[in-house]
Amino acid sequence: MRLRIEELTLVNTSRTVRFEPGMNAIVGSMSGGKTATISCLRALLGAEVNVVPELRGRSISGTVLIGERRFRIIRQLVSTSTAKVDIAEIGGEHEVWRLPASQLQAGYDQTFRDWWLSMLGLPRVRVPRAPTDETSPLIPVTISDYLMYCVLRQKEIDTSVFGTPDNAQKNIKRKYVFEILYGLYDPEAAGLRERLRAVTTELNALTADATTLERILETTAFASRAQLEVQRQETEQQLLQARQADQVLARQLTHPATVSLREQIGEAEAELARISDAAAAEAVSVSRLEELRDQLIARSRRLTRALVAERLLNDFEFHTCPRCGAGVQAASEPVICDVP
Repeated sequence: MRLRIEELTLVNTSRTVRFEPGMNAIVGSMSGGKTATISCLRALLGAEVNVVPELRGRSISGTVLIGERRFRIIRQLVSTSTAKVDIAEIGGEHEVWRLPASQLQAGYDQTFRDWWLSMLGLPRVRVPRAPTDETSPLIPVTISDYLMYCVLRQKEIDTSVFGTPDNAQKNIKRKYVFEILYGLYDPEAAGLRERLRAVTTELNALTADATTLERILETTAFASRAQLEVQRQETEQQLLQARQADQVLARQLTHPATVSLREQIGEAEAELARISDAAAAEAVSVSRLEELRDQLIARSRRLTRALVAERLLNDFEFHTCPRCGAGVQAASEPVICDVP
């Protein structure tokens, strides 16, 4: 994908640099702003902000051509990784973006650096930090790594292009960048390498755990494998004996005499339950009969007293009631005592 920077402007100033197609050379006197221009170009292309103190906090605006699409980019010159970058397409579909510079935040699906990779059609690759250690932490190959040969200051030509023993991180990134740019990068092989890295890391962790466990068991009863084998055999023998005893007990419990005895016990329990229910019913009947007897005796006594009084005391006049002892006044009508 073709990329060309057409214009770079320091916002709210008249400082504007326009670039023509082909090679452009930045020349000028000492302290004329050449280094500041290169730093602003890097920031426009997604690199970390590293500018002269006079420009910190200011904003830059640039026009870039990516393929056949033209974009306007405005970025504030601050080192905050979440600072927002505004992008607007000039013509075309008029798409608009507002993205964090380099650190992904909630609510955003990409960063300004990722936007560059997507627009240029470059793969997102993560490589080990240490070239000779596949288990070292992974670091991403950013747009700055892809474009580091496009914008270079004089003192960086040797370290970034030719490489030195002190920049191993750039060396391995340069290897992947060359493979991608020259069509040697194989995504399937990269996926297999990533899988191998994960398996290697897991294997190393398991090996470390096994070593730690062996050290812990050295001072315990589980240190000797031979002793563990003996204990296992003894346990298996005890388990076999217990199973045999269980089988014998099961056969005894299924013997015909045992089955018959169980049936008799069940019948006896059922008969006992029936007798218990009958006894409870009889007890209720006895209680009711006793209550009825008491009622009959009381009524019999009342009837007897009434008959005796009617026969023997019919021609006598009483001044005192023989039942309750209350006084009785003379009256033409007979007085009936209510006391039983």
